[in-house]
Amino acid sequence: MGKNIQQSIKHSVRKLEKRIKKDNYKIAVIMLYALLFLLIINFFFVIKSSSILKEKVKEIKEARKPVNIEVVMIECAEKECSSLDDALTKLKSQNVNITKEQKLNESSAAELIEKYSIDKLPTILVFGEIDTDKIDLSDYYDAGEVMILKNPNPPFLDLESGQIKGEVIIKEIIDSSCEKCISLSSLPLSFSQAGVAIKDWRKIEYNSAEGKNLINKFGIKKVPSLLISQDIDYYEGIKEALETFGAENKNGFYIINPIQPPYRDLVQNKITGMAELIMITDESCTECYDVTINKRIIEGMGVVIDKESTFDVNSAEGKKLISKYNISKVPAILISPEAREYKTLVNAWRQVGSIEEDGWFVMRKPEVLGNIKVVENL
Repeated sequence: MGKNIQQSIKHSVRKLEKRIKKDNYKIAVIMLYALLFLLIINFFFVIKSSSILKEKVKEIKEARKPVNIEVVMIECAEKECSSLDDALTKLKSQNVNITKEQKLNESSAAELIEKYSIDKLPTILVFGEIDTDKIDLSDYYDAGEVMILKNPNPPFLDLESGQIKGEVIIKEIIDSSCEKCISLSSLPLSFSQAGVAIKDWRKIEYNSAEGKNLINKFGIKKVPSLLISQDIDYYEGIKEALETFGAENKNGFYIINPIQPPYRDLVQNKITGMAELIMITDESCTECYDVTINKRIIEGMGVVIDKESTFDVNSAEGKKLISKYNISKVPAILISPEAREYKTLVNAWRQVGSIEEDGWFVMRKPEVLGNIKVVENL
């Protein structure tokens, strides 16, 4: 009986082995098909990726390919005219291949000027592959088969009037007797640095015959004053800058008045904004802060001090001021009514002092600057 059981077990093992072999074969076939499928899919993606890559490489090569253009520069014969160097440099800095570059004068370019209704010289004409976004031609206008520079840098020749546009005339009306009066000369100097062509810049005394004539013609009420010809409009951004200075446009000129003192008020015929400073100290207070700090602060606000005095609390003048304005803390300062012309000071003064009925500025809170001493109203 044991022998039969043994044979039965062997038979079962052989059947199991056959089944395993059969199942392994099926699994191997399935895996083989799966692998083949993956290889086909992978091959498809490789081919597709290669095609996309080739397309991208083609696009990159096309984008990097220079744009072929021809450039014609029509120059201005007048010596005052600006150069085309900046515009040409900007054009050449782009991805372009200039197949032909030509310089013409007004006479030799007469046919082009008429054909394309060109109204300003100097200018640049661009021919060739201009219908593209690969280069920036925003400074040019489309004239069909050619792009033409819109606005050459001033000064330029206006062909319709035959006049040079962009040459600026400046007349600076001054009062040289007022050494501390504000100067407006920095504005024309900044124009020059910005590339503005100043044809003529003259300083004219307000009380001279020419000065009086200009004052009457333009209704000027303050000196110094600037008269700037409207040719300044041809310079991009300058007109907007003038408006920030409160420029008034009259008789072909912009009028710039002083925006802060000191200046001569022509209506009252006096210098406005020359302030007097009085400093009150106490010599016995060795720990009190240095009152000249106040002077530096107000000068930093643009206040021009024409006269200054310092009085001790025990001096006759010191006692008089302390009594008159009810001053209780020193060091202290007083500023004459002319200081009202300085808006920055007026706004700041509300935090530290008062403005009396007679117009004097009296400091009330000197403690914000350091050690002080309380004094009796003598």
